Amino acid sequence: MYYGGTTPSGFDCSGFVYYVINRSGRTIGRAMTAQINSGIPVARGDLRPGDIVFFNNAPGGRLGHNGIYIGGGNFIHSANPRRGVVIDTINNGYYNTHYYTARRVN
Repeated sequence: MYYGGTTPSGFDCSGFVYYVINRSGRTIGRAMTAQINSGIPVARGDLRPGDIVFFNNAPGGRLGHNGIYIGGGNFIHSANPRRGVVIDTINNGYYNTHYYTARRVN
């Protein structure tokens, strides 16, 4: 993860989302605040592959991370410099605890 990174040579979380969504033919802004204000809200129980999931894991419980839901309770994201782009679950553990909301961008 590289803060501000928007290419495969180095992504931050919202840069990864920006890259994937825009490559899929949909359009979304670069900043996480633009991304959370895009598309339509999606209830956690209605998630579909391609939805953007957001987490409130920044200090003070603020929005701090996002990724792309891939189904089966899993999402793909740029985790950190050590882990890189990985798949994790939203159904238990850290990301379950910090799950905030999701958006669907058509």
